[in-house]
Amino acid sequence: MTTSLDEPMEFLGIVASRGSWNDNTIQARRTACNKFFDILEEGEKNVEYVHENLDVIKARYLNLNKEMAGATVDEYGRRVKLVMDEFTEWKADRSAWEKKNAAKQNGRPAADAEKKPKVKAEKVKAEPVNSTLNAQASGGFTADPSLRTIEFPVRNGEARITIPRDFTMADVKKIAWGLMTYASDFDPEVSTRESFPLLAQRNDLHTQ
Repeated sequence: MTTSLDEPMEFLGIVASRGSWNDNTIQARRTACNKFFDILEEGEKNVEYVHENLDVIKARYLNLNKEMAGATVDEYGRRVKLVMDEFTEWKADRSAWEKKNAAKQNGRPAADAEKKPKVKAEKVKAEPVNSTLNAQASGGFTADPSLRTIEFPVRNGEARITIPRDFTMADVKKIAWGLMTYASDFDPEVSTRESFPLLAQRNDLHTQ
């Protein structure tokens, strides 16, 4: 017995109405599903086929859309797999899925996670950060004096990055573009054109 792909799409609608995921995440995952599901033949439109043949579907989609970058198709595949996995867990035990999802959203560690004290490196006051980044950072020296480690507070913790002392705006653009692909609500077809428009307009910041 197979499970129609209508069910995971209905699942996305349910989690949207309940506020389990944010709207951008749901839209990005729904878009990826629609793109992959649209190229399936009638007998392939079920959860089991997608689970077992995701690489085949990605290859077919890429062949049908040669203008697409491979990284974009990989990102679609990642999102489709997330939807299939989350739907399967949700269908098996909705209550357990809700609790797990709530814990993840709140940034709480799993109940059986080993608790270890945080060890923080000695920090020095960071140089001013452009206010458009909407972040406050602290910088600390590393063992290599030509490098510095910067920490930025984010929604569920902090992000840490090690950069050279002669960090430039061109480097900022490279990192911004690269980090976007790790966002849960990143859309390859939209974000690279509309996110950080000021960086995109700077001709002198082209990636080398």
